[in-house]
Amino acid sequence: AVVSTQSTGDEAESECHVTPSECVARIRNFIAGHSRTVVTELTPVIFHSPVSYRALFGNLPVLVAMVPHATALNMRERSKDPFVAALYRTATDHYSKLATSYVDVGLYPMWISGMSPMRRWTWGDWVYQFPRILLFRLENHGQAAFLKVTGEALTESAMREFISGVLTGDIEMELCEGI
Repeated sequence: AVVSTQSTGDEAESECHVTPSECVARIRNFIAGHSRTVVTELTPVIFHSPVSYRALFGNLPVLVAMVPHATALNMRERSKDPFVAALYRTATDHYSKLATSYVDVGLYPMWISGMSPMRRWTWGDWVYQFPRILLFRLENHGQAAFLKVTGEALTESAMREFISGVLTGDIEMELCEGI
């Protein structure tokens, strides 16, 4: 099989001679790597369906933003809400390292209640404030890392520092009630 790309300018046409199975693998990898949105709405149906969940997120760690209903409504219009704009910028920059999603607290309050550290009553009021962020890995969603900053204090730099700390292992996962 020949995979050919046409140039759009002065560059020469390039061809890549590969076997048909290598060609199909390249196409699948490209599609898989570009098939999810930058920020995906997470629902219980998507989360509890292994086929759709893995198809969307693969084996990447997942950043979950738990947002009030009004913020969830602004997710498609990023410029209206500073938090949404910061989440999209952060998600875009970390696209290859993690999947980013959000959950509407107003639609799924019982599910959100499980997205808290064990013994949350010892953690203070931040557990009940939104927007709030956590990061977990699919292979062990009984543990998560929690960013203990909420509301207006939840800035883009706080999100980036948190993500970096979790991905490097500087911030450890904790037991949670269950995602």
